[in-house]
Amino acid sequence: MRLGYAPAALALAAVVACGTFSSTPPETNGGSDAGLDAPSVSPDGAAPLPDAGPQLPVPKPCGTADVFCDDFEAPDAVNLPGKWDSVYRQSLLDVTTGQGAAGSVGLRAQLEGADAGDLQQGFLRKNRPGAAPARYTTIIAFNANVTLNNGSVDGPKLRTDLSAGGQELRDVSVRWSDMGRRVEIDYVADKCNACGLAPPDVVTITPGWHAYALVVSVDKADPTNRTYGRLTLFVDGAVAIDAPLGLDMGGAAERALLFGVSRASSPVKGTLLLDDLYLEVVDAPP
Repeated sequence: MRLGYAPAALALAAVVACGTFSSTPPETNGGSDAGLDAPSVSPDGAAPLPDAGPQLPVPKPCGTADVFCDDFEAPDAVNLPGKWDSVYRQSLLDVTTGQGAAGSVGLRAQLEGADAGDLQQGFLRKNRPGAAPARYTTIIAFNANVTLNNGSVDGPKLRTDLSAGGQELRDVSVRWSDMGRRVEIDYVADKCNACGLAPPDVVTITPGWHAYALVVSVDKADPTNRTYGRLTLFVDGAVAIDAPLGLDMGGAAERALLFGVSRASSPVKGTLLLDDLYLEVVDAPP
């Protein structure tokens, strides 16, 4: 079930295996004998080191508050809905032995190249009950092996609905293209003419299994810069993309994770193999 990554990626594999992420290591619990106002110094007493940038979240146990995991192993895998809220099977979607990381059981989403103009989707859906606050963080970690013959496909997606009537959807997803060798963060904004900044850059990856973690930090809007938080994508434990969030996703009427093929236009053909999902949602006070 687990992958043999280089040392930099082992932290992410542990996150996927154990459950939830937290920016505070559990052994510190945010405390210090020096007190809250003590300055930060390096071990030799030199000046503080510069910020190393975004850090891969530290996992929390699966099944705890605000944490949801699925490794697609039996007996949960026998019935696809299982602990999920719903299943949409427009594209082939199944749980199959030998399709997961390291040859274990995993989720397979098969793209068959539908008729021109058709939209292909096949996903499991996990809902977050209640309306979203103005500030929250969603962490989606998973293993994936993507092969495509052409075009692009959106995989795991955070979907928000900003109105009770089902309008103005704001989505953020992980997108693959170039036969699965390029990955990016994609925005889909229905009925939205000026949603904010353009999505971040595309990065190149090698074919095969990789460990991903998408951190979506929604914050109060900055009207000057039209930013609404931050997006960070980790691939194999390293920061691949780190950029402002260009969509207002706070105060949404609903939030849901779509795990599988959330959007692919014809005639794309290919396969998404997914395993070891870890989902954490942390709501912050206003």
